[in-house]
Amino acid sequence: MKPPLADLIPAHRKRALWLLAAAWLILGLAALPSLNTMSDHGTGVIELELMQTTGKAQEVLSDYGADGRSAARTSLWLDYPYLVSYALFLTLACVGISERAQRLGRHRWAAVGVALAWAGLLAGVFDAVENAALLRVLAGHPEQPYPAVAYFCALAKFVLVAAALLYAVAGLLALRRSGAPGTSGSS
Repeated sequence: MKPPLADLIPAHRKRALWLLAAAWLILGLAALPSLNTMSDHGTGVIELELMQTTGKAQEVLSDYGADGRSAARTSLWLDYPYLVSYALFLTLACVGISERAQRLGRHRWAAVGVALAWAGLLAGVFDAVENAALLRVLAGHPEQPYPAVAYFCALAKFVLVAAALLYAVAGLLALRRSGAPGTSGSS
């Protein structure tokens, strides 16, 4: 299977990675005031994402009050461009590591990278669905299926992001050593 965005010219991919990393950071910083307001009203973003039950959703809505709900909505709307930046960053990072592994003859490592490149995109999709469900809860609809949808999408997102990030970092470290002059690149 071909990884997503593999046709992007490697030189453009490197620039795109830097731009996406900057966007990821800037958008994350832009959300901090809203996230702090949410925490000040009793529930942080992770607790919001993982509330799962109608009872917990009602409790969160009550704890937040108008200011907390407004901050949570702002945070979720800011999360849409944020999730695009991290999903594309993780995808391109995994594609780059996968291609380097393939060139070095590490075919299994390369195959894992292809799968995790798709996982990076899928994490963004799960995050978008999670946000939509949370926006529905914050609009005064704490009933199911919204809290459960947000919960399961958040769990899937966390697992996929962690796997892609771990692969990218481990691959960068391992393949840099393997590609150094005088070292073997076999697996």
